[in-house]
Amino acid sequence: MKNINPAIALGEEQLSQILEILPIGVAVIHRESGHTYLNQKGRALLEQEANTRISLKELLKTYPIYRLGTEERYPYQELPIVQALKGKRIKAKDLEIRIQTKVICLEVEATPILDEQGKVICAVVTFEDITEHKRIEAERLKAENALWESQHRFATLAKAAPVGIFRTDTQGKCLYGNDISFEMIGLSQEESMGEGWTKTLHPDDVEDVQKKWYAFALNGVPFKCEYRFLRPDGSIIWVYGQAVAETDINGNVIGYVGTITDITGTKETELALQQSEAKYRRLAENIPGVIYRYVLHPDGKDEFIYVSPRIKEVYGIEPEIILEDSANSWNIIVAEDVEKLRFSTLISCQTLQPWSQEYRITKPDGEIRWMEGFSIPEKQPNGDVIWDGFIIDISSRKKAEETLKEREAYLRMVVNNVPVILWATDNNGIFTLSEGKGLEGLGLQAGDVVGKSAYEIYADFPSIIRGIHETLTTGSSYHAQVEVNGRFFEALGNAFSDEQGNCLGIIGASFDITERQQVEQILADYNRILEAKVAERTEALRQSEEKFRAIFNQVFQFIGLIKPDGTLLEANQTALDFGGINLEDIVNKPFWEAPWWKISPQTQQQLKEAITKAAQGEFIHYEVDVLGKNTIATIDFSIRPIRNNQGEIILLIPEGRDITERKQMEEALRKANLELERLATLDSLTQVANRRYFQNYLEQEWKRLTREQQPLSLILCDVDYFKRYNDHYGHPAGDDCLIKVARAMQLAVKRPADLIARYGGEEFVIILPNTNLAGAIKVAEEIQEKIHQLGIPHAQSQVSQLVTLSLGVTSLIPGVEKTTAELIEVADTALYRAKKLGRNRIFPSVPPQIVQNIGCEYLATPLVSE
Repeated sequence: MKNINPAIALGEEQLSQILEILPIGVAVIHRESGHTYLNQKGRALLEQEANTRISLKELLKTYPIYRLGTEERYPYQELPIVQALKGKRIKAKDLEIRIQTKVICLEVEATPILDEQGKVICAVVTFEDITEHKRIEAERLKAENALWESQHRFATLAKAAPVGIFRTDTQGKCLYGNDISFEMIGLSQEESMGEGWTKTLHPDDVEDVQKKWYAFALNGVPFKCEYRFLRPDGSIIWVYGQAVAETDINGNVIGYVGTITDITGTKETELALQQSEAKYRRLAENIPGVIYRYVLHPDGKDEFIYVSPRIKEVYGIEPEIILEDSANSWNIIVAEDVEKLRFSTLISCQTLQPWSQEYRITKPDGEIRWMEGFSIPEKQPNGDVIWDGFIIDISSRKKAEETLKEREAYLRMVVNNVPVILWATDNNGIFTLSEGKGLEGLGLQAGDVVGKSAYEIYADFPSIIRGIHETLTTGSSYHAQVEVNGRFFEALGNAFSDEQGNCLGIIGASFDITERQQVEQILADYNRILEAKVAERTEALRQSEEKFRAIFNQVFQFIGLIKPDGTLLEANQTALDFGGINLEDIVNKPFWEAPWWKISPQTQQQLKEAITKAAQGEFIHYEVDVLGKNTIATIDFSIRPIRNNQGEIILLIPEGRDITERKQMEEALRKANLELERLATLDSLTQVANRRYFQNYLEQEWKRLTREQQPLSLILCDVDYFKRYNDHYGHPAGDDCLIKVARAMQLAVKRPADLIARYGGEEFVIILPNTNLAGAIKVAEEIQEKIHQLGIPHAQSQVSQLVTLSLGVTSLIPGVEKTTAELIEVADTALYRAKKLGRNRIFPSVPPQIVQNIGCEYLATPLVSE
């Protein structure tokens, strides 16, 4: 204010403070000196950093003034400032100041200040930025002009649009609809008005549509819903409906507008796709192995995007663990096999050739199992390589192979330690086998003659050559005795042929018979033993067949034999008795036509498909309901293909195991677990939630409301002087008191999402999601009122003759920087303050770091009178 003439400096400090805080620009121009003072708002508008002495001419030069919306400079003599210095009071709205690239529209009022003689000593000018007001006015005019065009376009669009368009009032009653909307509903325009459009809503969808519409109308939840219309002609159409609120200029909802789109074709496709996916998922989940999809990305990262549930049986780990991180699959592979698998995977990735490997894993229980995996790679446009394949447990096969190797080694050891020569030739007389300790008598080692011709080796032994030739040409047995190097040998052999009868060679054995009697005795003993073994084996085979038939008919499982085309050959007695069937009535007929499967056409069709797949080599396994004589049973059913030596499938073995009782037990166990879970979450005395469930529910709602950024309130309450109540009336009465208090609270807390829990001995806690502090206090007041209505006498209370509560109330909007412990601590502190202030009252509080309007008055006095 030092720039103002001293003649008006009376109360300068106070005047300066007033001018500096005014929300409009103020300038004071001294008539004699021309110096100008600007207040804080004025300096901000003109982008001056500080108040400095500046003359009127400098001011006008620095900030040129134009007529609003033109390039015309404002005439100097017409400027409000100049007119005010001449003694006139002027108000103008057509000034425009240009500061660099910014243009400011100003509303200016200039007032002259006179001295005691009536002379102008200065002018006070107020000015305000009205740029935004001008812009809004221009836009309003533009909007009014566009409104008619918009309405006209809407009418045209609604008529031509391929979707139904509607408009309703605030009650959801139809006010307007285009032609296609009435076609979808199946009613005329007159029939559809008001609530008429609801007549053809599909009965199964009415409740869902109403629920979502009310949520939309009451809470602003977007209305997006799929539902059906059952039209008068009996046809059903699926639509996708959307709606938004229509508001007036003040933002008040006056109705709703929306669209309905015909999605019948899409829904039918979705339904078919869901059925197909469910069918193949059941197949993937029930085959005796693991189906998987594995992806290797160009950056080297890998992942499993699907693993069938059988991985739990095969690997001993849950599929979710492998889907979460592929390393969990690699980590259980035996270390020596990991490198082999990674290398073979890389080769398959580069060549896109099928991947196949055998490897070992260590299951979580420490057991080592052999696996065989096979998959087909496919390269994707983004560079990913995806393998679709399966894994099976081959531990049993590996064990059998190992046993076979051990037996082979054992037999080789026996042959190499017995004075016998085992030999074989092909159909040209070329030796293919020559082993045995007896070779030592001929001065040979195992394999010395392999690849050589018997005709050349035994050229000096015509009897041997004749015998070999006769056996190879006629198929007769080979028998010869010969002396070689002073040792006598006897050779026996037989021709072997292929399936067409073509001779492939001779298999034989040669014995050193130098010690004839000894050898003959050995042979005689051997023959007797052999004959006994044959007789024993024959008898064992007969008994085995009888045992098989007895077991086949007495086994608890349902077992049968069918041809690959589904014709039934055999069924055991267990299956026949279950269905009350005679074998002769169903044998040599299609298996699916047997009475067991006539429970439904779907069951018969499922069996047909299963037989077709089993006949192609698949092992089929699924659960199915079958029809018995007097009952229906659930069986664990499988079909196993049986192959001959050539790999052809010659039989199918269907097997079923009755699991009805197990299914019933599983269902009973599930219900029992649900009941145990319910009991584990309740306080045994008051039957409200216990403290553990309270903590879990609080964490759950905390996370949800953190995402939604909605308030969460907590009420912590305590029965006043409860220890004295127990001491005076006894603990049984105290327990009864707590039960009544809990029931009263349940009457006061009505929303499904709200939770009452017993927090301690006489302490209770209430969780109120989506409730601010004001709302929580209303609930607390209702609780106090319900407790007061109980009228439970309390002669030892110092605040009332009846049982009362002290309540601590708090509320906040959860966030990642806050914790549930903080919320509980604030509620506990509020409860402490309620007790400190005399009990029988509500004390509200919020965390100190939260600055918000709590929406209520401070409460620290009793809310329930005596």
